[in-house]
Amino acid sequence: MDRISIAGLSLGLAAIVGGLMLEGGHPASLLQVTAFLVVVGGTAGAVMLQSSAQQFSDAMRMARWVFKPPVHEPCDLRNWCGRAPHPVPPAVRRSGRQSAAKSTRLQWYH
Repeated sequence: MDRISIAGLSLGLAAIVGGLMLEGGHPASLLQVTAFLVVVGGTAGAVMLQSSAQQFSDAMRMARWVFKPPVHEPCDLRNWCGRAPHPVPPAVRRSGRQSAAKSTRLQWYH
């Protein structure tokens, strides 16, 4: 976890507890299960409503990155999308994309 994550987590918790104390509340009142279910369930429902199933599952899988970011090897950054980059056809390198598009012999890789 990097320093900014620790600072953000600390600031958020301090703001919640500090606001509760300023209002005269007791810190134990933050541990109510019903309030937790309302906040977490409502937030999860709103996020599910606004995103696709794939986006939601990807976000849940990547949420752990807040505490333990993935380690990338330098050679992995070149192929970050999981496949090797497509080679640039010679006609494109020589004369640009427009003239290459006119060529019927050129195959584009998708």
